[in-house]
Amino acid sequence: MPIKPFRSRLAEIRDHVYALDLGLALDASAELAAGSGDDNLQLQFNAISSNYELILDYLKRGTIDAQRTQLYERSARQIMDFTDRLQLHQMARDTTSPLSIRQRVWQESVDSHSRQLEEVMAQLLAHHQLEHRLPDQHREVEPSGSLRRDEILGRLFNLCWLSPVLDDELAEGLQRLLQDGAIPEEEQALLASSLNLGLLISFSSVRIRLQLELLRHSSPMVRARALTGVIQTIHHYHRRFRFYPELAVVLRTMLVEVVRKEEMEIILLQMIRSQDTDAITKRLREEIIPEMIRITPRITEHLDSEEFSIEDFGSEENPDWQEFFGDSPELMDKIQQLNEMQMDGSDVFMSAFAMLKQFPFFQEVHHWFLPFTGRHPAVQQELHALSGRLDAPRLLEGLSSSSMLCNSDKYSFLLNLGNLPDQQLAIIDRFFSAEMEMMREVQDEEQLLDDLSRFRSEARMYIQDLFRFHRLHPMRSSLPDLFRAFLSLHHTSVLGPYLRESGLMRTMAEFHFTRGHYEQASGLFAELAAAGDTSYEVFEKAGFAFQKIGHFEMALSYYRKAELYDTNRQWLLRKMAYCLRQLGRPGDAVPLYREAIRDGGEEERLMMQLANTLLEAGKFNEALNQYLGIELKYPSNTRILRPMAWCLLNTGKADKAAGYLESLGMEQWTRHDRLNLGHCRWILGDAAQAWELYSSCLDQPGTPPDEVLASFTGDMPLLHRQGITEAETAMMRDALRGFRTA
Repeated sequence: MPIKPFRSRLAEIRDHVYALDLGLALDASAELAAGSGDDNLQLQFNAISSNYELILDYLKRGTIDAQRTQLYERSARQIMDFTDRLQLHQMARDTTSPLSIRQRVWQESVDSHSRQLEEVMAQLLAHHQLEHRLPDQHREVEPSGSLRRDEILGRLFNLCWLSPVLDDELAEGLQRLLQDGAIPEEEQALLASSLNLGLLISFSSVRIRLQLELLRHSSPMVRARALTGVIQTIHHYHRRFRFYPELAVVLRTMLVEVVRKEEMEIILLQMIRSQDTDAITKRLREEIIPEMIRITPRITEHLDSEEFSIEDFGSEENPDWQEFFGDSPELMDKIQQLNEMQMDGSDVFMSAFAMLKQFPFFQEVHHWFLPFTGRHPAVQQELHALSGRLDAPRLLEGLSSSSMLCNSDKYSFLLNLGNLPDQQLAIIDRFFSAEMEMMREVQDEEQLLDDLSRFRSEARMYIQDLFRFHRLHPMRSSLPDLFRAFLSLHHTSVLGPYLRESGLMRTMAEFHFTRGHYEQASGLFAELAAAGDTSYEVFEKAGFAFQKIGHFEMALSYYRKAELYDTNRQWLLRKMAYCLRQLGRPGDAVPLYREAIRDGGEEERLMMQLANTLLEAGKFNEALNQYLGIELKYPSNTRILRPMAWCLLNTGKADKAAGYLESLGMEQWTRHDRLNLGHCRWILGDAAQAWELYSSCLDQPGTPPDEVLASFTGDMPLLHRQGITEAETAMMRDALRGFRTA
């Protein structure tokens, strides 16, 4: 069976288990077990099936068994574990998936070098450092220590994430590696990443327990990766944890007793920020980069001139910017917005570095997650090649210290420098000189090197590394993309209670709201309200979020609740009136606008909204009086001319309606203006001029004839009420139809 239909079948089996329908799950599993062609899998399935039949037998006999529920959950767990084995078996047979191919190649390599890997691990543990060379009898070629270390790291990384099963001995060895204080933190962080990646292939309680142990790690870098992995594991497997109660208890305990609330908040908010990365990338690609390319020659001229000095990089504002962006004023505002988003932690460099992942360096999976380090052989080689062209130590210090670029992009940036001309390298050199000076000042003033700030920087870089892997790596289609799904952790039994009790659920709701994620914010605020948070801010924001996604009835219900607090009443009256209009109830909105005007004065905008609402309700005389009041008080308001003309036309005053429409000026006429003026002329007895105006609608560029006909047909009852016969309107419609095909 091809891999995609096979995955769908596995998903069906798991859904049956989640629905506590083990009989259907076993029926579907039987088919896949038989089709696997693997005797061991068939034997395992037979054992699971027989065990469940025995449980059912005891039930049918009426046997009292206090452990029946636990036995049932064990059967469910066995079926879930069996689906994992089926999945791994299918992956081993698949010849199309990049992940399956990589796993098979790796497995063949491990089979022939397993003893060497064991010796490597033993050596690492014995000598407490990855720089140590292997014994002479294991050397085929004499590599440098750093090259050998990177090779060992790559093998360990593959071992952690590609191994179908981590046995107790291997898990114990990995745990010792991860806890050994003599091993550099970046290498322990890399192994933590491999555990996270492995859990995307299949569920593993061993990997999860290793993840949890890392939450106690002293290094912010390691903790950030471990906690990110734990959160993604809970999100991906949240329905499965009910069948692993002991593991779920350990998870909850660790989150409450070990994880700092501030660190949990950092990870959650950074993952929420990642939801905007695709939109930011699209905006850069379609709006900003084309404009930057257009003005690049002008900027380059200034960069080449003596007037543009090194100090310009450190100044707060360069007056030359106004000249650069003079004929593109909106571009500077957009760049400023992106700069603010970057400072807030958003990922604005995805588009810039997406094309720089083609270097051979990134053919190794572990390099996508490797913390940036100047000790890496690829870095040393590139810096050596650049020596003499720029200040390599300063560049390395700047890249290592910066948290603006994620680790993956730092490697891309450095590896690409050799392709740049000297002129651009000089600019980069000057930039890093100024950047390092500013960073020192900021660090001195704000003490950015404290533990929590370091954790924030590491979390930001790692999550952006993850995002690039899930968007750009050839294996991305073989793994679940957790960045495309809403992070609905508050719905999980493992994390939901903690988020509510700690207040982080409110934090997430507010953060989604401020970033315009109204679908997510609406659900979170609604759950907060249902859980007992009855503050007016929760009701107001729930209402506004539901309004923004078009759920006007829900929005109205929350606005009504917020109304009880008698706070922000003007704002609430307008919002409730808007929702009522969207629900097709303009008559109910009218009193709300009247109250808002009475309480807040005859503000022009409110008066317009009331008039428009009266028009929507078909109360043309009242609407007309309201428009006349606006005309008297705000004579420069031309927005009232068209609706006034429509009211006059509907109240039998076609001559006055025509006057208002003509006052707009022919060059301002829309299709609807021409149509309405045609109605006026026809009602006043000039059918010929009406025809000219009707037919001119079809001459308007980009006007679909069907829309003109639909508008005319919709207005026919108005004409009938004012003396035009049904036969005449029918003939005029046919004339328009004939004009269209003439």
